[in-house]
Amino acid sequence: MLLKIGLTALLIVGWHFPTTFFLPGGPPFEKGWLIWPFGRQTQPAIDALPGVIAPNALPATGSPTIALIAAGLASFAFLVAIAGVWGFVVPPTWWQPMVLLAAAASAVLFTIYFSPLAIVPLLIDAIAIWLVLSQSDGLTQLATP
Repeated sequence: MLLKIGLTALLIVGWHFPTTFFLPGGPPFEKGWLIWPFGRQTQPAIDALPGVIAPNALPATGSPTIALIAAGLASFAFLVAIAGVWGFVVPPTWWQPMVLLAAAASAVLFTIYFSPLAIVPLLIDAIAIWLVLSQSDGLTQLATP
């Protein structure tokens, strides 16, 4: 049970970071901060990225971009993974593929917006992927009732 709670906490933290893309921080954190990496003045890592890859300004409105899709996919997949860990609404076998999908989408998002504020979310993604890929034998029985 304690392992489920720890994994759920990791997944909630993983869910939190890409979800901040949809609610960028306002004053005094216009450029984001450690626990809220997106602010209204957050810009992609490379100036040539706005357009198809990243929105011109946050919050993202208008046509979908790769960053918007990655943020939405990561947020949704982390929630499905949490539900799968507890066997709520979705089958328990879904949580591992959803963690991989969520962490990959989140990594795409934070690579587009790479900065010192993206390091913690990328570390959380790496830990989540490592847990699923290298510790899968011990975690396979985690989600079974």
